[in-house]
Amino acid sequence: VHPNEWFGVLELSNLSKASPATTSETLGALERFDWLSSQGQGPSKERRLAQPRALLDEWRKQILAVNRGPTYRRYYVSSTSTEKLIKNLAELCCAHKVRYAITEEAAAQNYSAHLTHLSQVSCRMKPGKAAGDVMAALGARIVGDGANLNIIETREDGDVLFTQERCKIIWASPVQVYLDLLRRPGRAKELA
Repeated sequence: VHPNEWFGVLELSNLSKASPATTSETLGALERFDWLSSQGQGPSKERRLAQPRALLDEWRKQILAVNRGPTYRRYYVSSTSTEKLIKNLAELCCAHKVRYAITEEAAAQNYSAHLTHLSQVSCRMKPGKAAGDVMAALGARIVGDGANLNIIETREDGDVLFTQERCKIIWASPVQVYLDLLRRPGRAKELA
């Protein structure tokens, strides 16, 4: 997300919403793979990612190796188009103060249009009362088949980091979209 920038442990910890201990341990592991450059020593030591492709390739391998993906809730919302569904979802999430990020095919289409038609919208969102209020206001009903709205349940705020806002809609970061698409069946891997 921040190529060529140098980060100390505390700065990166705050940015990533991870504990300083986890951040330090992760940076140590990345150094052992020679994926980082470092400068300074002790508490003032800073690092930057030197091998982003290698890190992303390993992340991809780990994502694909895990049999259990994220938890999805599948809904059907009466809507004339996916564009209108995205707009309504964004407005309601804003009104109810729900953190969200549109991801998977809809976000990929936003970043680089390759599809002629979108039949589903996928969104990362933390479950809870406010999220339930958004679904109720949308008139969303849980379905097994025929869903046009997939909610990927997130556990913490760190699951919707580095989002991008365009046209009053919050989109997952391109890296998150890529990783989410890798888990999807069908042609989603090709789109990733």
